[in-house]
Amino acid sequence: VLTQCALNDHSPLFISDMLYVYRPNRTLRYQNSLTLVTPRIRTTYDKRCFILAAPSLWNELSHDIREATISTLKKLLNYHFFLVHFGN
Repeated sequence: VLTQCALNDHSPLFISDMLYVYRPNRTLRYQNSLTLVTPRIRTTYDKRCFILAAPSLWNELSHDIREATISTLKKLLNYHFFLVHFGN
């Protein structure tokens, strides 16, 4: 939810500045899929920081979840994580 708010300018500027939307140099089918650039990590401790964790988790979500509004996003994330945890 925090990532969605940061992408839609509903969060503080310092959080929004940590995220970069992937913009390919040429036309691709998935160019409008709201994927984020995941920076390279240097140590194993960097995996837990917001700059890496937010894009990694965001890119794993389906396109429908990423395109949802905040109220719908919360419901879809509940359902998504329920399925991930308890299986199909």
